[in-house]
Amino acid sequence: MVPPVWWGQRFPANVWLGTSVEDQPERPLRLRRPMPLSWVIVGGESGPGARPMHPYWARSLRDQCEAGGVPFFFKQWGSWSPVQKSDATMMAATGRVWDWTDGWLSVSADKHAAGRVLDGRVWDEMPMGAEVPAAEDLPHG
Repeated sequence: MVPPVWWGQRFPANVWLGTSVEDQPERPLRLRRPMPLSWVIVGGESGPGARPMHPYWARSLRDQCEAGGVPFFFKQWGSWSPVQKSDATMMAATGRVWDWTDGWLSVSADKHAAGRVLDGRVWDEMPMGAEVPAAEDLPHG
């Protein structure tokens, strides 16, 4: 929530505004007017009731970011790991399986096991001037 005292002013340099847009029907509710994006962070849902994310969705957002010169950060696959149907390792999968009917499956997994690799790499792009704080500078507790 933005403090009312900041309305109509420039925000402090250490404040970035963001919003979550979980699917296309939610977009008009979250972003009421077109606005330039300076950073896109993408991640699948995790926890109870998490829905799978098709790899195409993450790829499409990444490709749009690359075309527009917007930094792309892929946070996680979430509670579902994407697997191509032709991948024999899927046969060993246990748990729930979501069949996308296009050659891809999503297999329920621990979010750490599902990881954050998209097309063979980790995407940690950040806007210019942004710095990742050192571990010792992060609050503990």
